[in-house]
Amino acid sequence: MTYDEIPTPAVLVDQTRLLANIRSMQDSCSTHGVELRPHIKTHKMVPIAREQLLAGARGLTCAKIGEAEAMLPSGVRSLFIAHSLVDLRQATRLAALSEQLETCASPPPARLTSNRSIVWRVAWVDVFG
Repeated sequence: MTYDEIPTPAVLVDQTRLLANIRSMQDSCSTHGVELRPHIKTHKMVPIAREQLLAGARGLTCAKIGEAEAMLPSGVRSLFIAHSLVDLRQATRLAALSEQLETCASPPPARLTSNRSIVWRVAWVDVFG
């Protein structure tokens, strides 16, 4: 198939360059003693996440629970969810996700009412031990 025959829209990835970039970033982090947790927002693709993990990434960073759940097939064992979870109805999903991982973390909510803060604190302990 030629470029002109590829149905659009389409994502084309230069695999040689991609793998070289993954290796270069991991090598730089390893050299400086930094545990790399690449954010999946740039690719949102399990095969690329898998390559990052195979190269030595400590885990992955996601913005939302749904993205974290979508990355489970990559083999990831450690996830950081970058945005605070303030909707306590998501605690059950977060707990289920954390049971499938070695590490699952999210920053604490920035502001909650005192009553909801108590509930969140209990959920935080239950989910994150």
